[in-house]
Amino acid sequence: MHTKGKATKKSYIWLGVGMDKYKVVYMHYANNRSAVVASELFKGFNGYLQTDGYAGYNATVQTNDMTHLACWAHARRKFADIVKSGVSDLESKRYAQEAIILIQKLYKIEREIKR
Repeated sequence: MHTKGKATKKSYIWLGVGMDKYKVVYMHYANNRSAVVASELFKGFNGYLQTDGYAGYNATVQTNDMTHLACWAHARRKFADIVKSGVSDLESKRYAQEAIILIQKLYKIEREIKR
């Protein structure tokens, strides 16, 4: 039965992709984004964990034998915010623009590797 109306609480779908022997995609529903959820999801896992920088993963990475990888898309967004900002510090904007160009070069390399 489906009822119409506003959503009354926030919930989360945790998405994971495994690329060892078989490509596996899994989704986990949770009513929160706490570190406890990450801890349960990755209990016993060791390897590489790429995330969006959410601090809730930090304890899980430290507890398990994981290498924490960052996401270039999220890093790039911060540099883009500096370039778009009204800040008059031209040197910061220049460095941010240079970082964006370097990240674009990495994206190009990744596209070529996937071919």
